[in-house]
Amino acid sequence: MTPLTTSHAAGPAEPEVRELTLGEALAEAAGEWPDRVALIEGRLDGAPGRAWTYAEFLSEAERAARALRSRFEPGDRIAVWAHNIPEWAMLQFGTAMAGMVLVTVNPAYQQSELDYVLHQSGARALFTVDEHRGNPMLAMARAAQPSCLALEAVVRFADWEAFCAVGSGELGELPVVTPGDPAMIQYTSGTTGFPKGAVLHHRGLVNNGHHYFDRMGVKPGDTYITQMPLFHTAGSVMSMLGCIGMRCTQVLVDQFDPGLVLHLCEEHQVNGMLGVPTMLIVDHAARTPRLRHHRPQRDHRRELRRFGGPRAIGAHVRRQTRRAVHDPFRSDRVFADRHHELR
Repeated sequence: MTPLTTSHAAGPAEPEVRELTLGEALAEAAGEWPDRVALIEGRLDGAPGRAWTYAEFLSEAERAARALRSRFEPGDRIAVWAHNIPEWAMLQFGTAMAGMVLVTVNPAYQQSELDYVLHQSGARALFTVDEHRGNPMLAMARAAQPSCLALEAVVRFADWEAFCAVGSGELGELPVVTPGDPAMIQYTSGTTGFPKGAVLHHRGLVNNGHHYFDRMGVKPGDTYITQMPLFHTAGSVMSMLGCIGMRCTQVLVDQFDPGLVLHLCEEHQVNGMLGVPTMLIVDHAARTPRLRHHRPQRDHRRELRRFGGPRAIGAHVRRQTRRAVHDPFRSDRVFADRHHELR
């Protein structure tokens, strides 16, 4: 019996399912809008954030891909354990362009959880920050290394520039990558057992991000704020790849803080966002000094017009969010994470 390699799904025919890799999607966006700002860093400490145009973002991703290729092989699993920093996104596209598979790891994990994911995925490298919210991540990563036989390197994001410089002289062609190749492994929550690693391919990731934004009503050139964590599909797929597909300017919040989100929405005239109900009840935080400090100084209702979230967001959540950001949100019914429908 001939094994099945594809599946059939009936449904809307628009937008079309495109045959693209992550690298091709980014290169296409940079070719069309090289000077448009692609990524803005939103920092919790209030310091001015860095920014990259599409052309610059593509260049950084290619530099990361060559640095990775100088040390690892196509098909290798590369783990990332960090909060929402721009280098996370550069590594995401760099691994994809180098033909490697990114393993996303929740920055809240403790030692045993980290050990499990590194063992189960067979990651050859782990990129991490020194610590996050008091979690000593670098120390835990180094503690995991001796027992993880496949893990050859722990790379600090603090040393990102030095790491990328290693491959700067590598001008050869990057490997051929196809839309059906695996690009990412994301782990389930593990609520009813050990987390399961779901292998996701380029085609599914690229199209899910673009289709989500299409259903949400995001328009080309919008400014979108990413407050969802990048280790989750809502951050690295629907938000990150949705922005690339729609040529949006993306404001990347390094960690969720309601005051910071409102401040960045006003500062950058954001008109699109995705959040879960807990995030959207931001008026509770309006009583805190931080949110009062970041309170928008003008009416933002004409700007923030695209909103996405779970299928069932209660009316009370919409009302509370509307009061907090002065915006009549349109709560769209958007499809959930269904990578299998795009195989």
